[in-house]
Amino acid sequence: MKTLAEFKRALKVGSVWNCIHVLNENRSGDRIVVKVQANSVCFLTQDGTNSWLNFPRASEYEFDNGYVKIYAPACELNDIPRRLLLTYKQVEL
Repeated sequence: MKTLAEFKRALKVGSVWNCIHVLNENRSGDRIVVKVQANSVCFLTQDGTNSWLNFPRASEYEFDNGYVKIYAPACELNDIPRRLLLTYKQVEL
């Protein structure tokens, strides 16, 4: 995957994605896509709850060797650097 469009096309209902939640490791693990919308996607987590990902701007993504990395944008006003939030990789079944 090299673009946001490819990532969105791959997010099909029933597909499985490994999520690494950088800020809270307890929320990491495999997730199943249960609903896809134009602006967001809903995953079923391992504990049976729904987790929504609202698609950020394309500039907040990085595509690296099959991994989709999502960053929080930098805030120059408060001198806050860009930081990694989530990493997704599609699980091949």
